[in-house]
Amino acid sequence: MNITSASIAMQVPPAAPAEAAAFFSALMSFQTDVSDVRASLQSGDPGFVLIDSRGTAGWEQGHVPGAVHLPTADIPARAAGLLDPAVPVITYC
Repeated sequence: MNITSASIAMQVPPAAPAEAAAFFSALMSFQTDVSDVRASLQSGDPGFVLIDSRGTAGWEQGHVPGAVHLPTADIPARAAGLLDPAVPVITYC
C-alpha cells in the first residue's frame, strides 16, 4: 500500500530530515515549552512578561497567575504603553 495516496495527512510529503531539523531549530526561536514557562514563573524571576491574549470571557474563566491580560485586538493600541521593549514577551491564547 502506498501511504502517501492512502493518507490525507501524507498528501504533502514529509520534509527531508535535515530540513525538518532546521525548521524545528528555527521554530524554537519563536516558541517555548509550557513546562519551561511554568518553571521560570515559579522561580520568581522569569526574565519575561507573560501575556494572555484571549478575550475577556476566557481570561475570567481562568488564567496563569502573574499573566498580563492583553487581548489580541488590543495589542496595537495598548502594547507600547504596557510593555517594556527591553523585556521579552511570551504570549499564550
